[in-house]
Amino acid sequence: MLVLTDDSFADLVERVRQRTLSALAQQDVPFDRVVTELGTERDPSRHPLFDVMFSLTEEASLRLDGAEVTPMPVRARSSSFDLTLQVEQRLDGSLSAELEYATALFDGSTARRLLREYARLLREVCAYGGADRPVASLTPSLTGVGQGVTQRGTAVEDPSARAGALHQPRIP
Repeated sequence: MLVLTDDSFADLVERVRQRTLSALAQQDVPFDRVVTELGTERDPSRHPLFDVMFSLTEEASLRLDGAEVTPMPVRARSSSFDLTLQVEQRLDGSLSAELEYATALFDGSTARRLLREYARLLREVCAYGGADRPVASLTPSLTGVGQGVTQRGTAVEDPSARAGALHQPRIP
């Protein structure tokens, strides 16, 4: 998706929302057909459609009579994608972010900087009038992580380490 720097952040989010809803309306199209029509080369060491994943979830509250339920984190031994950012909104309204990255492409300091920048962006956008600011005005800086957002980076070894540019096919 083309990001227009003159668009407000709110406009960009709305365009992403509309694009996502449009894609979800076509979710019955078989995966192999999508890959074939995009003309993406198949490589077993990488996903054929994207390298970066973002996930936003809400913390689940599970109650079972007479049982105590405790969520247990599951750690991957290798990264499925180049970058995976998982954000969870907790029951108290705070956010928790976890970044998983391919160590063949990123180091810990880069991962921490990405998390700091994401937290900074959230603070700016949530500030009064921040969502109406042009995307171009939300420039990166190296500020600290804001309150209410915790960070945890997970480095995992990538057995299919590869060099080169990130490949980002787009579905029209």
